[in-house]
Amino acid sequence: MSFEPTLENLTAAIHSLSPDEPETEWFRIACAVADGCREGGHPVSVGADLFDEWSRGGVTYDAAQCRSSWRGANKDGAVKVGTLWHKAMAAGWRPENNIHKENEHERTDRERRRAEYTERSRIETEAKAKRASAKAAQASKCLSLAQKATDDNPYLLRKGVKTTSTLFEWPIERIISFFGYHPKDRNGAPLEGLTLIVPVKVLDNVSSLEFIDGNGRKSVLSGSVKTGGYWATARLPDGAGNNLKIIIAEGVSTSLSILEATGQLIIAALSNNNLEKVAREMRQFYPNASITIATDLLKDTGKTDPYSTKAAGICGGNIAIPDFGEHRPTEMNDFNDLHKEKGLEAVKRCLDVVKWPEREVIKEKSTEINPPSLTGFSLEELNTAKLHPPCIVENYLYADLALIAAPGGIGKTTLLLWEAIIIAIGRNLYGQKVRRPGATLFITAEDSRDIYAARLRELTAEMGLTEYEKIKVLERINVWDVSAELIRLAELDKSGNITLTPLADKIVDTYRGKGLVQIVFDPTVSFGPGERLVNDSEQSIVTACRRIIRGLGNCCVRMVHHTGKANARAGAIDQYASRGGTALPDGSRMVTMLSNVSDESTAIPPEGWELEDGDSGFLLNRPKLSYCKPQPLLWIRRRGWKFEHFAETPRRSGKQVAQSDTEVVHKFLSDEIGNGRRYTARQLDAMVSTIDLSRIRLRNAVARLEVDRRCY
Repeated sequence: MSFEPTLENLTAAIHSLSPDEPETEWFRIACAVADGCREGGHPVSVGADLFDEWSRGGVTYDAAQCRSSWRGANKDGAVKVGTLWHKAMAAGWRPENNIHKENEHERTDRERRRAEYTERSRIETEAKAKRASAKAAQASKCLSLAQKATDDNPYLLRKGVKTTSTLFEWPIERIISFFGYHPKDRNGAPLEGLTLIVPVKVLDNVSSLEFIDGNGRKSVLSGSVKTGGYWATARLPDGAGNNLKIIIAEGVSTSLSILEATGQLIIAALSNNNLEKVAREMRQFYPNASITIATDLLKDTGKTDPYSTKAAGICGGNIAIPDFGEHRPTEMNDFNDLHKEKGLEAVKRCLDVVKWPEREVIKEKSTEINPPSLTGFSLEELNTAKLHPPCIVENYLYADLALIAAPGGIGKTTLLLWEAIIIAIGRNLYGQKVRRPGATLFITAEDSRDIYAARLRELTAEMGLTEYEKIKVLERINVWDVSAELIRLAELDKSGNITLTPLADKIVDTYRGKGLVQIVFDPTVSFGPGERLVNDSEQSIVTACRRIIRGLGNCCVRMVHHTGKANARAGAIDQYASRGGTALPDGSRMVTMLSNVSDESTAIPPEGWELEDGDSGFLLNRPKLSYCKPQPLLWIRRRGWKFEHFAETPRRSGKQVAQSDTEVVHKFLSDEIGNGRRYTARQLDAMVSTIDLSRIRLRNAVARLEVDRRCY
């Protein structure tokens, strides 16, 4: 029995629900309606009208937010129309005329429409990516030609702030001529006069521009990508953020007021619903920095913008609140307004007195610590003691704390899901026997449950499981989606001290005896108290995880982490390549590092290893295995949804590699001299592909030849 996604069914189902659902569920309903329109082959505009009509019945209805949410829902694709059917049926929707058994012709026709839509979406996505890339290049070109903004810019004068080196300006006529259209604000009003140009960056690369005229009208470069983008008052510094203070605000003028008051690095998220993404990105850039969210106030109530609270929670930062006193004018709600109303000193005072975001987490009561008496060991204790905890996968996973770290985007979550499937059904993993087949719980603060479900579907389809194995996988793979919540193993109290939350003990109470063999927290940063106190924060996570391990007994707890920026670029795969401090890898009994395959590696690709177009490959290193002997480096190849592993060819020592490289370069130069060709160092650099060495290995070999006086 299924529901055909006709407009009648979609309309009846959504109207059986309350439009005053929590924001997260409200957005999921939008996603489900969008998927229903795709399934049924209905125009996107029809779904938008249906969602808007239903949402209008809510007490908090906001037309602009509704439009924005629909645009995001239509791009999502992870939540399926089945979510709408499920919620509607739970709400009592069961009219007989809306239940329909598909016949074969209807099913075939629906699948055809779905395939056509998928293909159109693919083409549109590729075209959009190309347009965005072209727009980013155009934006960069504009910045190279535009003049630096001056303090006399009409918008800056209007806001009473000074310019910085990262702001530009052009007359609107020049902008129209360069981009071929007249920018307009969200109400359709065209921008006028000398216009401020604000570079918008994503991952430190220019992706878009924001235009602001003297009347405060704003417009984003058409066709460009702004989501997740930010503007910085200065060039972002290198390093992990040691002793660095970052303030994240919403708008440009607010950021400039704060800059004048503090002289610190200010990041503008450019909209309140973009604060979370920017806060997460800044924390990934600078794990050791102190981050403050300079919030706006809600104009009607004067309360802190909830987006700021979420952003502070995500990055482990604090919040600075503009204080207008008891009689705040309704129209004044940000630090630029405070600057104009009470001066820069008032701005500075508010930023000096920051607050920790309120979190709905029940803290444990502190308990008195009583050291035990000296008891020594008994013979029975020695005779029954075991050298290692229960083994889950031979030479890989044991019932203890494990860390897996990798650069962002490498696919570590999908790999862990694939591993969990194998552990669920008891097949060999990486050639090693699964000793304790069982269930996995993913606690995810990043990817939604629907994304896990979609990945699980694709992985199981590729693996050719038996019906029995499929049943086991569905029973044993569990996902707790906390991506829209602030749930932590440890947090900072209002005095800035780290305390454990009850989460670890609640996990033990809930899942004891349920057959879990591993719990995966993804990503680590979302479950700790933030990265301001790096090693103390990591140690609190280790302590909380050990409470879970001891409470559940035969269970491994795995923390998913990112490698540091510099380590990711260098392809480092040692124990300490993860970002942050050393407490987490030191406290883990198993450490796994993933790195993209690079020609910098001295490992020899194993027999059978090759990548075709569309394949991706990475190295899986296990630099720390406390309960077994060292294991070989694994080369992992991903082809679609299929993972394959290849054990390393034994690695040569660094000295052996250096000697081999030196002889290769010496032979090349000797052969070339024999043919009448000589090279400068710069010219030799250009021959890396011919010599088949990376540039750094080539230069090191030349240096050794020069020291040995074998070349000049």
